[in-house]
Amino acid sequence: MGRFHKFYTKLWLLNNYCVGDSGYTVLSDVVKHLENHQQRSQVKYPCNALSLGIAINELWGDRVNSQRCRVAGTTQKSKAYYNLCRYESENINLDDLCPMSWDALRAFCPAGFSNNSLKDGTITWVKISPSNNTVNGCRVLTEISMTQDANKAPSVAVKHGTHLVNLEKLGIDMSAVFTNEYPSVSEIKAFSCLISTTIFCTGFECEDNIIPDTCSKETWKVSNVNTDKARSKTCELLCDTRKDYCNQCIQVKKSVNKKRKRHENNGNKSKRIKEMNIDELRECLLTEKKLRHNAEMREKNLRAKLDSEMMEFEDEDDSDFKQLFALIEEKDLGGDMKLLFEQQKHCLSQKTSNAHRWHPRIIRLCLNIYARSPHAYDEISKVLILPSKRTLQYKKNRNPQDSGWCYESIRNLKTAADQKCLQDVDRWGGLCFDEMAIQEDLQMVKRNGKNELIGMVSLGGTHQDMQKLMTGELKTETATHILQFVFIGDGGFRYPVAHFPTKECTAATLYRLFWEGVHILLKGGFHVYWACCDGGENNRGFINLHFVGQTPRDSLFTTRNPLTGGKMVFIMDPKHNIKKIRNNIEKSRESGNNVLQHNGRKILWKYWFNAYTVDQTSNSVVVHEKLTEEHFQLTARSKMRNHLAENVLDRKMLFTMQTYKRHLSKQKGQEVTHLDAAIEVLKHTSKLIDFVNDIKNPVRDMSDTRLQDNLSFLQFLDNWHDSEETKNFFSSKLYFDMQSFIIGFQQMCKHKLTIFPASAIMAGIVNQDVVENVFCQARSYNGQNTNPTYDKYCKSQNSIIIGQKTISRKGNASITHS
Repeated sequence: MGRFHKFYTKLWLLNNYCVGDSGYTVLSDVVKHLENHQQRSQVKYPCNALSLGIAINELWGDRVNSQRCRVAGTTQKSKAYYNLCRYESENINLDDLCPMSWDALRAFCPAGFSNNSLKDGTITWVKISPSNNTVNGCRVLTEISMTQDANKAPSVAVKHGTHLVNLEKLGIDMSAVFTNEYPSVSEIKAFSCLISTTIFCTGFECEDNIIPDTCSKETWKVSNVNTDKARSKTCELLCDTRKDYCNQCIQVKKSVNKKRKRHENNGNKSKRIKEMNIDELRECLLTEKKLRHNAEMREKNLRAKLDSEMMEFEDEDDSDFKQLFALIEEKDLGGDMKLLFEQQKHCLSQKTSNAHRWHPRIIRLCLNIYARSPHAYDEISKVLILPSKRTLQYKKNRNPQDSGWCYESIRNLKTAADQKCLQDVDRWGGLCFDEMAIQEDLQMVKRNGKNELIGMVSLGGTHQDMQKLMTGELKTETATHILQFVFIGDGGFRYPVAHFPTKECTAATLYRLFWEGVHILLKGGFHVYWACCDGGENNRGFINLHFVGQTPRDSLFTTRNPLTGGKMVFIMDPKHNIKKIRNNIEKSRESGNNVLQHNGRKILWKYWFNAYTVDQTSNSVVVHEKLTEEHFQLTARSKMRNHLAENVLDRKMLFTMQTYKRHLSKQKGQEVTHLDAAIEVLKHTSKLIDFVNDIKNPVRDMSDTRLQDNLSFLQFLDNWHDSEETKNFFSSKLYFDMQSFIIGFQQMCKHKLTIFPASAIMAGIVNQDVVENVFCQARSYNGQNTNPTYDKYCKSQNSIIIGQKTISRKGNASITHS
């Protein structure tokens, strides 16, 4: 659209708003109105409050009064314009929206214009300047002309004074202004009003002796005073917002000012050389000394900054690298590569072996490599001169990872978000938390020159005070688990924000730690409006604490956030729910006590194994190629793997079961029905698995069919639970967790899309995989140690934050996308 996007913005405002006698319009509502219009229009306007506010002030000025007011239903404030009204459908004359004929255009004249004439198939509307200004002896006129063309729509031209505005060159498409072949009355009114309020470039004052060849001279008479002005020969005539000249004239004016200063400086120098007296010479000497002092200080500061950003380390293989870099052409190098080779070249040119200094970008690159694999960094160091491991360890451990909610961690979180240029909408998200077992051991570490004992339970001072009030004594216990909190934004941004060494974290302790974290994150500019946890008993108790006197489902698993007045939604991890569904089916055996049955038909684990066996033995090409014996011969370890559960409940398993049913029906010569209940369950679980793993198609509105599929699954579970077969239903814990996810995610989307209608929520990131991956990376960092000590866990946190992406394939979660 070009720089003159405000042209379309003003035109849109004139077509939709006007000055009224009463009422007011909130600026945020105007922004939403424009966003909705953009979804239907090919022309994209600048959709932000700043540009719209400027356009409203330029169009109507003092006729609308602006004040700040609170937006209904939120704690945010927005600017409101009094006497600015939106056109209502019942107040719009439908005739004004219909395209006009050429004869009707001849008889029409917009307000403020005159001299409606038809000459050689051209209509001209003229507006005379009320101040009687003249340019080169001619009155300043603004003309709008339309020329009839038999083969296409009439062409439109705008002329100011003696200059014609090249609308096409400025990127203004008249087909977006006049949407039909002939314009309507409302379109002409809006366009003429816009031209009337447009600021046209009048050139700039300039002396005759320094007018460049790229300008033309004009004589303006304003209030009976003649003024000589210069105008660029490529003048755009239309001015940008809050500017007196067009961009072309501004560039020429800058060059003219530089030329004028050169003339003035040359005159002053000649005076200083030939005509200066004693006082002027002394003043000149003081000025020169001041300039010299400022230059020396700038050089000193630049050298100090350079020294602070570079680091020293030893030199090796000097002669070999000099020959290598002598053959490299700098023009063939990219940005970061060029910086790396310049650093290598600089190191080789040093005369001493311990005078190497490093750019911060090189340090960050080496930290990323070292954090992922120290052994790989050793191999690279054999062919490149890189910082030593000691230097990298010093940089990596600058920020010690202490337990609890630390403001230093929140500052690091904010810095990471700023580096990724996250918008306000991307700083809304949830807190995921989970526990991992660690070695029950105490370690002695040195911090700030003093020894410190770590590895004990540390849940904050409030926890200790409550423990003393309840038991009358203060116990010191060794931690056996780590409680990890991870913030995850709705756009995929993730960051481990806090951890606590604990032994058994009760629901009441979780309640206090969670809301303390929500408060601290809110101070840092991050809004937490949902929480995700697994189906542990303490986690269910934590959720139930928010719903005293009623069930969580009655409140839609949503409570009031006391810090913001908004909503807080509680969601059980969908990946754990899928594993629990598989486990419930795996326990359903004919000889057992936990047989699942729906509509009189049993749901047995052997149906899955038989379908797998037939698929492997009877088909030349297997239907479900991912199924193996490991999916059915489950152990305590394999039951924790997400993909093993998803593979036996996904869409391919549904197709495999349907194929198995057809196989049996063909063998028996009649339709078999004992697999119908299992197939019915797979129809719902396959849609759920597709939904929770989808990271490419986010939810953008509440009419998303996938949300309706989730509600259908919940209705299926409700009907089953309320039927006479309730004893042959899934476990009550699984039923609670499924309600939490389906209803909670529904409320989460509803809340976010109400506040940010143009936002999107990816279901594939609303789970505990981010926490599981932190645990997997902590284990892999310590040599695949499944049970690290607390000290090793703390040291691995910096490596995880810096960028380690190595994820153990033996972990519970797959790779998390961020």
